[in-house]
Amino acid sequence: MAQVRSHPSTRPVLYCIHVRELPAQALLRLRPELHDKPCVVLEGEPSTETVCALNTRARLFGLRRGMTKVEVETFESVMVLQRSPIAETAVRAILLECAGAFSPRIEDRSASGLFVCVVDVAGTEGLFGPPLMLAKQMRQRIRSVGIVASVTISAKSIPEVGTVLVNEHGQTLYLLTSEKGGKITCTASNGCTQVWPETTLPSGTTAAKASANSMAARDPLPSKVA
Repeated sequence: MAQVRSHPSTRPVLYCIHVRELPAQALLRLRPELHDKPCVVLEGEPSTETVCALNTRARLFGLRRGMTKVEVETFESVMVLQRSPIAETAVRAILLECAGAFSPRIEDRSASGLFVCVVDVAGTEGLFGPPLMLAKQMRQRIRSVGIVASVTISAKSIPEVGTVLVNEHGQTLYLLTSEKGGKITCTASNGCTQVWPETTLPSGTTAAKASANSMAARDPLPSKVA
């Protein structure tokens, strides 16, 4: 698990926009009547369909990615949607346009089911204000098109520390080594996550890889992820 902690000396240059559960958000953003209902998105052949994305209410309901359609049907009042590559492509284009409003220097690093975009904002402080203000403006602009995203700020090297990665709140990303091997010691029940909020990395990404790319955790919320 990766968690975040503040560091006063960071100076951001790159921003990373990350949208989790893109297949679900792409389908739900223009359907407000479904926002308060547990929703899952299925993909695959009819006989082998599995959940590829879901909203927060579905997650709280106990549903998870990879569940089969038969397993989903054991839950009551769950809205089942079919994945739409067309809708996802359209939303990606909208998100890139949002990023482009802050800088022409953008790089799309998206993968299937995941939107990740790196924005080089060097030299734009005079236009958009200090880093945290710019991050807030990015999130608000993306929220205005019906998508929830996180904006993560990278940092330059700090003397005697090295390269430090921070989120939009200026908190430094670090690894809680006591949780190696899947042992979770920092939980909501013991109050730990209230003091040390967690940061999610997308599937296939590690903190080491993120650091090497000058990118911090790429989850929409400063929330937990392995």
